[in-house]
Amino acid sequence: MFLPPEIASLLDQVLPSSWTLPAGILLAAFGERVYRLLVLAPGLLLGMWIGAQAGPLLGLTPILSAALAAVLAFLGALACQRAENLAVRAMGALAGVLAGAWGWQMVTQALAPWWAAVVAGILGLLIAPYLQVWLMRGLTAFAGGLCIASFAGRAHDPLVVGAVTVLGIGFQSWMAGGSSTPAKKAPKKKK
Repeated sequence: MFLPPEIASLLDQVLPSSWTLPAGILLAAFGERVYRLLVLAPGLLLGMWIGAQAGPLLGLTPILSAALAAVLAFLGALACQRAENLAVRAMGALAGVLAGAWGWQMVTQALAPWWAAVVAGILGLLIAPYLQVWLMRGLTAFAGGLCIASFAGRAHDPLVVGAVTVLGIGFQSWMAGGSSTPAKKAPKKKK
């Protein structure tokens, strides 16, 4: 049995059965992009709402109110993206410090010196964004696999969930051009 019955029934409670297949396909195939959209959505919506409310209060015409809403929506989405990047790097640094201190103690049987924690933190800070992309692809593909398996009545079958997860990771990586950083693609060399 792959999932405990309590978790499988929780999935049934969260998503109606008619939505599990479309949600599973969306998550497995485009989970990384859906995640990016969900990160930007709060800032985008809040900026639009503030702009729509502030325009009439400032006595702006409807066109200027819409322009203000668009600018504030862009700034809100940008703020959400920057906050997410900062959080990923901060958690990477913290994970690096903890892993470095643990690894040092396991190898030397002594507490790690301060410089080892700093080096490990810097490495974690630099590596975290790359790990996040692959973890995001894997977790969203896994969630999509659970939804698709639940729709097929096979939520307890690790082969179905695993196959959809592997296919989802492969498809998301193919969509990103094999890049481990979705925002930065390597430039093509000219001959």
